[in-house]
Amino acid sequence: MKKLILSAFVLLGASTVSNAQTPNPVKVKVNVNLNSFQSIEIGSGALNGGNGYDDVVTLTYANAENYRNGVSALINNQLKVTSVGTGFKVKANLSNINLTRTSSAGVETIPANEILEIEVGKNLAGVTSGRTVDVNGPEWNLSAVSSGQSSVLDQELDVKYFGRPISDSKLKQYFNNVGRQAIAYTVDVTYEVVPN
Repeated sequence: MKKLILSAFVLLGASTVSNAQTPNPVKVKVNVNLNSFQSIEIGSGALNGGNGYDDVVTLTYANAENYRNGVSALINNQLKVTSVGTGFKVKANLSNINLTRTSSAGVETIPANEILEIEVGKNLAGVTSGRTVDVNGPEWNLSAVSSGQSSVLDQELDVKYFGRPISDSKLKQYFNNVGRQAIAYTVDVTYEVVPN
């Protein structure tokens, strides 16, 4: 009898183990949603951020050649653009139509379009002029930079800033007999990415 009861327990245990080894399957559906979007941020080439600015660029006229020929500053990889789902353009806007004096001498304002030009793209070392920038700003269609693709991720772009040549008559107007003082002006440039 003990063998029969023991055999029944073994048979019952084997039946339970066999039921535990065949679990009911669970099926999960996974959805992946890819959203298109655009963003622009400061790139790896920006070096002078601070005081509320992501970068600061200074154009300095130091001698007669600078005033005759203009000056420039190339900031490699200053901007970083992501554009998923569409091509893109970069737009630059000025905070004001005028450069505002930050020094104690000189004419109070200078129209920005008399001095400032900007170019955005890749490999700008040999570029000798840019586009005049104002409050409504120019747009740069950069499909060539993105190789004709509709999407780019973390595409870094160079920005080249130009101070145009300044004529003798404009120098007289800007300096207005300030003596040997330096004069300084500023304006904010805001970049945005827009669909192509």
